[in-house]
Amino acid sequence: MSAKSLREEFAEVSALLLSAARTQALYPPGHHRAQEAIRDCYVRLRTLLQDQRRFRIALVDEEFIVGSVQVPVRSPALQGFAESLRRAGIGRVAFHEGLLQWELEQFLRILATESAALEEEGGVQAILDREGVQHLKAGPLSVQETSEAEGDSLVRAWEIYSSGIKTVKKIRHAARARGRLEHLDEAKDLAHRLVGVAAEEAHPLLTLHALKVHDAYSFTHSVNVALLTLVLAKALEFDARALHEITLAALLHDIGKERVPLEILNKPGKLTAEEREVMERHGPDGTKMLASAAGVGDLAPIVAYEHQLAYEADHPDSGKWPLHVASQMICIADVYDALRSVRPYRGELPPDVAMQIMHDEVAAKFDADLFEGFARLVGFYPPGTCIRLTSGAVGVVRRSNPHDPRRPRILVVLGPDGASLSEPDELDLSRQNGSREIFGDAQEVVDGESVGIDPFDYL
Repeated sequence: MSAKSLREEFAEVSALLLSAARTQALYPPGHHRAQEAIRDCYVRLRTLLQDQRRFRIALVDEEFIVGSVQVPVRSPALQGFAESLRRAGIGRVAFHEGLLQWELEQFLRILATESAALEEEGGVQAILDREGVQHLKAGPLSVQETSEAEGDSLVRAWEIYSSGIKTVKKIRHAARARGRLEHLDEAKDLAHRLVGVAAEEAHPLLTLHALKVHDAYSFTHSVNVALLTLVLAKALEFDARALHEITLAALLHDIGKERVPLEILNKPGKLTAEEREVMERHGPDGTKMLASAAGVGDLAPIVAYEHQLAYEADHPDSGKWPLHVASQMICIADVYDALRSVRPYRGELPPDVAMQIMHDEVAAKFDADLFEGFARLVGFYPPGTCIRLTSGAVGVVRRSNPHDPRRPRILVVLGPDGASLSEPDELDLSRQNGSREIFGDAQEVVDGESVGIDPFDYL
């Protein structure tokens, strides 16, 4: 299902769920009006579940995540549905194939109940379990179930990512408007939360980068660079304090660009000598801005200044001292995310193409060991990537293989004939076995939407 179709389906389903929940609250159990609203909602959900094994919704800040598609909470209907979920203390809902009408009715009763009353009964999922509901899961984002722990950790990472973009927007707007660093406590909290996710496992951060559906390049870029740098720093076994400082430095690494006029910053063509001189001041400007802010620490100003040196061999200070290891890691993450993102002069590059360009064209700019470690961690096909195999089958990457970055571990979901497999086949492309002989090797990255796959469903 396309992202547009999924958004349209969700808008209609959420409106039906909201209407049915409100009707439940207005009329006594068994009333024909309440039953009619439940039936209408149930029929629509069953139709939807005929095409999808699971319909998963998460409420993250001011947006829903439906599958891997973001739906901003803007319309009155979505605002009402979001409010009903918050009131019941629900952050995630998953409707599974085989859903029964009485199971939906149980959920709608919960949706019409205040969270305090639900907590007295043991919480949403406990109530559903006690009532024997098997085809519907619901609860706060923090609740992890054995079968869905990884999916929940990914949603929580997405929550941090979404709130992080808002934080970066505020920081950058303040820097452009007033020429100083503001909202530092929020930036520190964002770095702390990202480190918290990485402390459990860095995998959700890599998956998130591959799945992101975002606009506003300058804001998402800072968060992307931070999470990619954090993954690399964690693999190098920096302690928690250092991870926090490195992540904060990555978030603020190019804050000085907010002192560059927008007509120069967004110019698609080559800069004039005068414009280039203005652009080159962004490193020192960022350093001054960070150094003058109380509580920012020593690392962020160093990285802001050295970030420019990593790219410009003709800079007066280039080569005078070895760059800080944090500056080198951030440079690698910066280049990779820039290649993966949509820019005014080109579209988004697939991950394998971006990594190959880094190997072929700019690897000499990086510390060889750091870049090799980054390539092994991220892989040519990061988690969440859809790839077509040489047999024509299509799979979703579950994990990168550090010992063989070009051959990840995948879940084959479409056979060579393009039909959905009744049981997806787990396949490690780095190993020769029967399944590998049948399905073949990685051939190309494909858009999941174009082949009817939502990667989020398989992660």
